[in-house]
Amino acid sequence: MKREKVKRFLSGLLTAAMCLSLLAGCGGGDQDSKPSDNQGGNSQQEEGAEQQGEGNSGEINFDEEPYEIVLENLTLGEDIPDLEKIEEAVNEISVPAINCKLKILNIHIGDHVTKMSLMATGGEKVDIVTAGRTYAYPNMVADGLLLPLNDLLEERGQGIMEKGAMALEGNKIDGKIYAVPGELYVYSSTGIIYNKDMADKYNITVPKMPTAEDIEKIAEQLHEADPNVYFMTKGTGEFDVMYNQFYPNIQVFGQNCMYGAMYKDDPEFKIFNFLKSEEYKEYLHKNRDWYEKGWVPSDSMVSGINARDVFKMQQSFCEFGTTSPIQLGNLQSSYDFTLGMENMREPERSTESGRENGWGIFVNCERPDKAMDFLNLMYTNEEVINLLTNGIEGIHYEKVSDRIIKYPEGVNDGNIGYKKDFSNFGDVLMAYYKEPVTEESIDECYAISETAESSPLLGFSFDTTKVSTQISNVTNAIAEFMPPLAVGIYEHDEIDIQLEKMNQALDAAGIEEIIAEHQRQLDEWRANKDAN
Repeated sequence: MKREKVKRFLSGLLTAAMCLSLLAGCGGGDQDSKPSDNQGGNSQQEEGAEQQGEGNSGEINFDEEPYEIVLENLTLGEDIPDLEKIEEAVNEISVPAINCKLKILNIHIGDHVTKMSLMATGGEKVDIVTAGRTYAYPNMVADGLLLPLNDLLEERGQGIMEKGAMALEGNKIDGKIYAVPGELYVYSSTGIIYNKDMADKYNITVPKMPTAEDIEKIAEQLHEADPNVYFMTKGTGEFDVMYNQFYPNIQVFGQNCMYGAMYKDDPEFKIFNFLKSEEYKEYLHKNRDWYEKGWVPSDSMVSGINARDVFKMQQSFCEFGTTSPIQLGNLQSSYDFTLGMENMREPERSTESGRENGWGIFVNCERPDKAMDFLNLMYTNEEVINLLTNGIEGIHYEKVSDRIIKYPEGVNDGNIGYKKDFSNFGDVLMAYYKEPVTEESIDECYAISETAESSPLLGFSFDTTKVSTQISNVTNAIAEFMPPLAVGIYEHDEIDIQLEKMNQALDAAGIEEIIAEHQRQLDEWRANKDAN
């Protein structure tokens, strides 16, 4: 029965997968979608999840056989020789604590969206999955991939609730929580992550808080010094992430901006169609400029290149993404060159900042109660957090101070038996961090989480139920028209023509209806917020 229900959303999921593989999207707003019957809603799965938790009151039954938790781990596809050692070490803690055993399922990050659909339709045993990394958290909910966690958190996730009340509140969709935030300290900052060795070699200086103009000067300097190295790659849509850096006063909403945009300093909170804006047109011409200058690859539509892989092989200078005081050291261990990092936007507390790289209980999970037991352990037990994050002390790391570690003698990133690439296991500030992270930078993260400014939309969720048909139609139109525009394939004199064709198709698909409904809900939310 479960497999039949999951099949209902497969066609939509494959469309989403195609879009995600080409375009990471412009979005990063505090927007959500809600599961509905025609989007593969999971009402029966919800009932099952609630029933699993009922009557348990958090008690552990040690008379039954230990339940095996299958935990998804996003990687770059490399072999992890000591994986079983990590599982065994975790099991020495988890079996006596919660009567669970751990099995880690490694999935290449580039295959994640496709694998999710295959695992769901195939009924594969998976218990805990990444939510909001490659597959937007609201979309996973709308597609029925995640079980609701409210009752399970109340009964078996008290440790998570005590630590992350604010983050959990931001993860609500129509009053329900479907994922535990990967970041309990809900703020986000974004910027440029670059190859510092390459920068030093070519006398390139990346300034503090670089602007769009600074970035283009760097790209030009790099190309003149070594035309065989790309400034960045955009094979999986990473170029679109840059819009948020280059136009910081505009907040865009929804995958590929289909829910509209808003000027951050607009006191009226007016949502407009970003894809018809002069800024977006300017942005597309900038894409073409970079394409013509050779700063980005010319085969992005067909190469299937994963930007992180290319950056790691030193075929590109930088990538754009999340930055924080500990991010530099966190990433450094995965690279054979020195990383540099600079913010391009100030830290902000938002709904979205708590929704990336979180953890959800998968629709195929047979024992949601045990999955929540493990999640709670993973967020509260320092030893489990560090086994999954750093491996085994004395084998994979040795301590420099209470929270700072380094590789043991003779161990490096190339020969280490265990490392994590993308997944955040539990409370990230309980993890140990490799040099050059310092004790002070960890404390700084705590401080920023307390002082970061809140988005005026913090807590707002867009319920897409009433416009689900329009969203499906718009998604198809975007998949047809946007990829070549986004990667810069068209000549300048052709861009405006193709953009007009895309916007005509989007109008016919109902994008203005989506934006109007979004505006109506936002106005209602603001009115209720002011009244309270």
